[in-house]
Amino acid sequence: MKRRFGGCIYLFLVGGFLMLMGGWFALGEVGANLPGIEQTWPVFPLFGSVCFLVGYLLERKNYGLVLPGVAAGLVALFFFPFSLGWWSWDRMDVLWPVFPLIGGLAFIAMWVAAGLRYGGLLVPAFLGIGTGLIGLAMTLTPFKNVITAVGWPIAFLAAGATLLLLPFALLIGAIARRIAR
Repeated sequence: MKRRFGGCIYLFLVGGFLMLMGGWFALGEVGANLPGIEQTWPVFPLFGSVCFLVGYLLERKNYGLVLPGVAAGLVALFFFPFSLGWWSWDRMDVLWPVFPLIGGLAFIAMWVAAGLRYGGLLVPAFLGIGTGLIGLAMTLTPFKNVITAVGWPIAFLAAGATLLLLPFALLIGAIARRIAR
């Protein structure tokens, strides 16, 4: 019964989305002053995001759906200012670090959805977030030379320390759970 209900939800979502987009573009073709597909295309990954997250909400044990759901949603939100003309595409040369940052945030969201149980998900999360933040600091701040000289070695040291200390943190967590039983 639950699968049938979930399937109906998806049919309703996809059908409604297609009707909405078809109506939007049809109105544009008959002269309504609406943004066209060249400006609204980020709604497609945003819609994919909604579908993945609805799938997770229908079946909470499928926490793996959270990663593509959050990533697609954040990518869509990142691209909207470009597609709407608020930001110029040539800004991408300094905003590229947003992509590993989005990946890291999506891994954090999946870790939270998994009930904070799988510490291994934090490794790609922190690597993505760290790379994104250091990259943004390198491209958007006047401290580019300092960050290049000092930031990358510190980032590698921090990543290495995290990877070395993570097994100890997982072991301590497992011992604490065993004692709590």
